[in-house]
Amino acid sequence: MHRIISTAALACLLAGPVAADNFEDGGFAYQQGDTESALSVWRSMADKGDRDAQFNLGIIYAQGLGIDQDRTRAIDWFRLAAEQGDPIAAFNLGVIFSEKESAHLDYSLAVSFYELAAAKKHPEAMEDLSILFANGMGVERNLSRAVSLATEAEELDCLVGETEGNFKPRFTRLALTR
Repeated sequence: MHRIISTAALACLLAGPVAADNFEDGGFAYQQGDTESALSVWRSMADKGDRDAQFNLGIIYAQGLGIDQDRTRAIDWFRLAAEQGDPIAAFNLGVIFSEKESAHLDYSLAVSFYELAAAKKHPEAMEDLSILFANGMGVERNLSRAVSLATEAEELDCLVGETEGNFKPRFTRLALTR
């Protein structure tokens, strides 16, 4: 009996760390088309407060990538990531709440999430926020703020370039500056 336990213990040690809490393992599974495994890894991590895993779950549910689209669940996951300072999650919430055909249309919520992303210098959030300020959608109309946001966004766009990663799962951690 003792020998069986020792052999099992050795096998566990040789197998290396358990993959269930490895963010990159979720990314690898997703890239291989194994959405179920990716969801399992990321959900386990997201439930423990992992911001990047929460973001990825938001993307997968928002886009319906390998599963049925569920904007309500996407909002829940993006909100958790945004509350931890993720500007792209905040931007994506702004998009969801400002889409005219969305069942979740709420311009005042869109403004609040775009503001969070804009405070972290997210250029597309600044552009969208400038439109809301220019048109008085969800916020009191303020043309000078709209112009200021649009100008800063344009300057940042030149530095940052395309931000197409807004709508894709991450396979590496997002480094945030404070």
